[in-house]
Amino acid sequence: TPVRAALAALGVNLVLSLALMIPLGPLGLALATALSAWVNALWLLIGLKGQGADQAASEWMRLLLGGCGASALMGLALWLGIGTLDHWLALAAAERLLHLAAWILAGASLYALLLLIAGVRPRHLAHPA
Repeated sequence: TPVRAALAALGVNLVLSLALMIPLGPLGLALATALSAWVNALWLLIGLKGQGADQAASEWMRLLLGGCGASALMGLALWLGIGTLDHWLALAAAERLLHLAAWILAGASLYALLLLIAGVRPRHLAHPA
């Protein structure tokens, strides 16, 4: 059930957070959270497959690959483009806010464009009626 998946993910998050917090600091907490989210997603997917709800698996794979590819390329573009921490700290607070808003808009626009290039359309994301 979804509740069992959530509880399993919570347990994984707790154990991994404790294990990774000391060696990796805040990065360890973020990694633990991401890994526990994957545990939750996989548990739910296994449950759906058990109920025979995986009939659109080929469509899901295309959406998954398109989303992962778009995320990776967007992340790379932002990483290469945003500059160094020193650059950001040298800006005034209002300038930082404007730059941040611009990079968020650029990242979201690039992500949407990359999804369209990958063949993902809004109808793929809509819940069937």
